[in-house]
Amino acid sequence: MSTFIKNRDLISILLTREVAYKFKGSFLGVLWMVLTPIILIVIFTFIFGEVFEIKWMDIPESKEYFALILFSGLMVFNFFAESITKAPLLFISNSNYIKKILFPLEILPIVSVLSSSVQLIISFIVWIVFYLIIVGIPSINVLLLPIIMLPYVFILFGLTFLFSTLGVFIRDTNNIISLITTLLLFLSPIFYPISVIPEEYQLYIYLNPVAYQIELTRDLMMWGNTPNLVSFLIYFTLAYLFYLLTIKFFSKNKDRFIDVL
Repeated sequence: MSTFIKNRDLISILLTREVAYKFKGSFLGVLWMVLTPIILIVIFTFIFGEVFEIKWMDIPESKEYFALILFSGLMVFNFFAESITKAPLLFISNSNYIKKILFPLEILPIVSVLSSSVQLIISFIVWIVFYLIIVGIPSINVLLLPIIMLPYVFILFGLTFLFSTLGVFIRDTNNIISLITTLLLFLSPIFYPISVIPEEYQLYIYLNPVAYQIELTRDLMMWGNTPNLVSFLIYFTLAYLFYLLTIKFFSKNKDRFIDVL
């Protein structure tokens, strides 16, 4: 994290610029970040509550409550999807920085993930507002969400370092990531709990880097359940080690970027 601390001012400037550029020329601009989660919650309520009349397991709650359950998982997945789909073209689209000897390239993946987290934060605020309206005051444990999300952020940092580096040398990486993201949408426990899957297949679901985080986040946000401390520490350690390995992979290959860009 020394890179983050040393370059925090530059990261802040690039982050602000990237978020502003994302909505450049848009009539509603940044308001789309607020409107998108609101529209999704309304759609979930109508489709799954009115049309299909689906309930979450045996929880006899309203259709709006069911929509909140789905949205708490989807916001975690969307953070993942937005982060890694940008990764393969990250260095290619910023090739001008690669030619600058003194520019710290390692901050680009960090800025990319942090810019994706802005939508996550706004989605969480929207979820809180709807929860207050539909259910009431959420558990005080929901304040632990930043801590619960920390290992996930390290995983996304790592995946972004990995895929952005591979994207420089393997141009098909972008298409592969798009396919993987689509597959993981259905293999992630967004629209169903992992407990409904036969036990012999649950291990394979947990190989999905998004699955465990969705379960943790949903349990915390909806029911105030905190994870087992030992399991969480193991999760955090593995996530951080993965992040360190991908930084090493990036550092080993970054000097070759200029040869292919």
